[in-house]
Amino acid sequence: MSYTLEKTPRVVDFALNPFGFELDSPRVKGARFWIIFDSAPGVGTYIEINWGNKSIRYDFVTQADESGTQITASTALDDDIMHSELIKNTLFNATWERWFGPYYYEKNITDFLPVEIKSTSPSVIPHYSDIKFQDPLKIVSELFVKHNGDSGFISKGFAFHPIDYLGKASINLKNRIVEGFNPYLPLVGKSSFELINITEYYLKLWEHHPNNGVSLVDEVTTSHYFAIFARLPYRIFPTFTIPLPLLILSNAHSWREIWKDAHQELTILITSDIASFDVKAKLYFTDETDETIDIETIACAQNESYFIPAGYNQLDIDANTPDGKECYRYEILIVYESVTICSASFIVVEKPDYGKVFRFLNAFGGYDAICIKGMENKKLKTNVVEAETSIPLSYNATDAAYQKRSLNPYEGFELILGSLTKQELNHLKEIVDSPFVWKLENDEFIPIVITSDEFDLGDELEDLSSPKLTYRYAFPC
Repeated sequence: MSYTLEKTPRVVDFALNPFGFELDSPRVKGARFWIIFDSAPGVGTYIEINWGNKSIRYDFVTQADESGTQITASTALDDDIMHSELIKNTLFNATWERWFGPYYYEKNITDFLPVEIKSTSPSVIPHYSDIKFQDPLKIVSELFVKHNGDSGFISKGFAFHPIDYLGKASINLKNRIVEGFNPYLPLVGKSSFELINITEYYLKLWEHHPNNGVSLVDEVTTSHYFAIFARLPYRIFPTFTIPLPLLILSNAHSWREIWKDAHQELTILITSDIASFDVKAKLYFTDETDETIDIETIACAQNESYFIPAGYNQLDIDANTPDGKECYRYEILIVYESVTICSASFIVVEKPDYGKVFRFLNAFGGYDAICIKGMENKKLKTNVVEAETSIPLSYNATDAAYQKRSLNPYEGFELILGSLTKQELNHLKEIVDSPFVWKLENDEFIPIVITSDEFDLGDELEDLSSPKLTYRYAFPC
């Protein structure tokens, strides 16, 4: 393998950001000249190479000394001129490197100078090429991906990556890994914990030598990596460090409102090599007392993610509330070795008359459920294509001139949201950009498409805002 992987993705990275591999290969130019031996050169002969104001002479002797400019009759010039005792000659090696046997090319594109080869041996036949710069090889990659729910890795096809004159090649995996992504969809009110497999991938790499009639050579398989279906802000992504040993995949604010029968969940990512973690709930009562209860101990492994039920009824909080007390707030605590690593807080409110629950893949690659108060306006919308019909010469006033060719009805919704704080707005805006959104209807998660082309985030002087959200079912009527 003549190239090296200079940069690799983080073990867990974000699939919608620019990320991937950077390779370095010294073989980026066509052959400038090469040397062929009809027979072994005789002792006392030499090869002299001159270019610009530089020169190097190799003498064929019975036994080479340590000068780095002597060659025995048995020396294989194509193998040894760069790799054996001749490496000492830095004048030659600083500018030229061997490429495929006896081929040589110039490393620095600005130093392309005339070359002259002399030899007293008739068996030494120099050949020249007037190729200054070309791509004698490319990198070919084949991407293999396994999404949550897949039984094995699936090839996503081949891609060709050119090498620039500095010997660099980049393999950008942004958006390539998300094709075929299977979102995780639990049952409404699911109360058990479950593993959610993160998308896993690896590459096979080859060199491709079109100028030499060589197809794919030097196969290498990379390590396995993981990708979260998410996009961090571009100003944050390059220097972002995933916290250890685990984190909640959500940008939600520190507290959220919830009613007792609402579905709620957290997505936990394991970011280091730990064997288990604990889930606890801290209950706050109206008499200003609190109590922490154990929910579950979950065996885990690095680079796994888990569905954590977080709704009031899902955690059966009523059964864990002492008689005569009322829980008005609770926290989900994610604990490792008796230390709370992260948490989420929920305030229990009465379910409003027009309360709705939406679930979506958030901007951090986890799943959020959000309780929304607002009245929904439902409309039947259509996509209409009209065509002009042919009218006979003997037409009358009632003959139709136009005909509806296509009618694709769908149910659209407009939701005026109740007063939201800036923190709630900043979280809710992720739903507008999310590729996977569900609306809870009749104890089912129904897929919808957000059709809002803008989302009002309010005036900077206003503490509360009432934005509008439009959406439709993700299927026709």
